[in-house]
Amino acid sequence: DPHGVAMAALALSMGTTRPAPALIAARRVDFHLKSNSLSRWKHRLVDCFICASEAIRQMLLSDGIPDERTVTVHEGIDVGRVLAAPAVNVHEALWLPHHAPLVGNVAALVPHKGHRYLIEAMRLVVREVPDARCVIFGEGELREHLERLVHEQHLEKHVLLPGFRTDIPG
Repeated sequence: DPHGVAMAALALSMGTTRPAPALIAARRVDFHLKSNSLSRWKHRLVDCFICASEAIRQMLLSDGIPDERTVTVHEGIDVGRVLAAPAVNVHEALWLPHHAPLVGNVAALVPHKGHRYLIEAMRLVVREVPDARCVIFGEGELREHLERLVHEQHLEKHVLLPGFRTDIPG
């Protein structure tokens, strides 16, 4: 959370006579650090960036963060939680033809997730697999834009945006 890092950096900069606690920042996003003076100041105070992927770590290195202040810790899933979740028949839940091949995507509907490429690719997929369906689960600022893109590509039958669901693990 960029606001959290800024607040923590501000608090640590006020200093005390005791040693300051380490400031650790989790980095899950794949875009460059801002280069304004406030951002450079707060990122200098971070003792360790925990990166969700090696690509994110490499991006931080290219932004000038020293190697020894970065570590990659891949995100994981609780397999037990997924196995324990009640199974959901997506075809039935979304009234899709039972034989239709599905492409699924679960992500916030924001620019850097690249949903537009998936929708554009579905235009090519349905030429070869006319019954194919793409289901994009999630909410975000691009919902209207993506719905318009689906309409412009005449993919209303093939690309669904059912929104946020709590039963994704199933």
